[in-house]
Amino acid sequence: MSTHPEPDDQQISRDDLTQPVDDPTVPPAPAPEQQEAEEQREDSAPPPQQQANYAPPPRVEYSTPTGPPPGYTPQQVPAYSADSTLTNVQLNYWLTAIFGWPAVIFWAIDKDKTPLLDDHLKEVLNFGIVRVIAGVIWAIPVVGWILGAIASVATLIIGIMGALNGPDSYKAGQQYRYPWNFRFIS
Repeated sequence: MSTHPEPDDQQISRDDLTQPVDDPTVPPAPAPEQQEAEEQREDSAPPPQQQANYAPPPRVEYSTPTGPPPGYTPQQVPAYSADSTLTNVQLNYWLTAIFGWPAVIFWAIDKDKTPLLDDHLKEVLNFGIVRVIAGVIWAIPVVGWILGAIASVATLIIGIMGALNGPDSYKAGQQYRYPWNFRFIS
């Protein structure tokens, strides 16, 4: 074995490393003018086409849910119950005790729904008419002022008593009658 290189071995010198190698697989670098022209064409070129073997994702059909969600139990609520009208009855009694005329509105809205409700509405309406008459008495000079004052105070007290007792009797399913009430509408 010798330490000398054999003539078949190729030795690479430092100059060979700095020199470009002509490789047939590598294309030659384009000139700077050509590079700029190619970059401009790439910027203005349309986007590349999709591959011919591309298939869109499969369509998934979603259905609209029908019916209530799982675990939901609907509660049956009657169309018109005593609980839903109790507030209206209480409001009717109190407003009529103070003003007199709101009874007409409540009677027009809620009449003929149930016999018990209809009876209470008519009683409050009749009392509202009495309250309005007591207010009209005030228009008569001197005698009307005295009688109107007495009638207004009396109907206010009777109205407050009715507002306290009337809704309770409605809730119990009973009729309520104002004391000293005229029944114009029966």
